[in-house]
Amino acid sequence: MIYMSSDKNVRKKENDHEKFDIDKQDFWLLVKSAYKVILPFVFLIIVIYFLFTLFLTEVVL
Repeated sequence: MIYMSSDKNVRKKENDHEKFDIDKQDFWLLVKSAYKVILPFVFLIIVIYFLFTLFLTEVVL
């Protein structure tokens, strides 16, 4: 009886570990998709910033 209960606990821990691995994969998939969505906006902001600073330096000079 005691052996069976400890076996259930071991099995439960294995299931929790598998669940954590799946959650970790989902998390990294979410991070990658968010990175692909945000990257063009970041690139656009950087380009606009450089063009704006270039324009300001031309006006000042």
